Amino acid sequence: MKALVLVLLLLPLTAIAQYEDHPAQQRLWEAMTNSAPAYEMLLACEREITANLIYEDVTRMAATLVENRRDIDIAMQMWREARAQASMQYWDSIQGLARDPEGPICNNLENDIIQILGAGV
Repeated sequence: MKALVLVLLLLPLTAIAQYEDHPAQQRLWEAMTNSAPAYEMLLACEREITANLIYEDVTRMAATLVENRRDIDIAMQMWREARAQASMQYWDSIQGLARDPEGPICNNLENDIIQILGAGV
């Protein structure tokens, strides 16, 4: 059990260290870790279409860095890691949103994300 806790605590440091020598990957990692919480919260709010706008934005950003299959694998691993960290870090908030997906918090979150991404109707 202690080993599992240690691994979970070291994951963010390992992930950050992995991209330090690659400035473009570091920028992508930062964008992903900034986007993943909102993505996870929108999924909890049952707002898959709006969550997909975030995913498309991250995908567009990643596409500018991808040159081969290895780069695709790295970018996908980074997204999975960013989502996992967001799920753990914002667990309570995500669970609260899932209990009231039609509530004002979910509505406000969705509206804010749409405005930020410039995806208004």
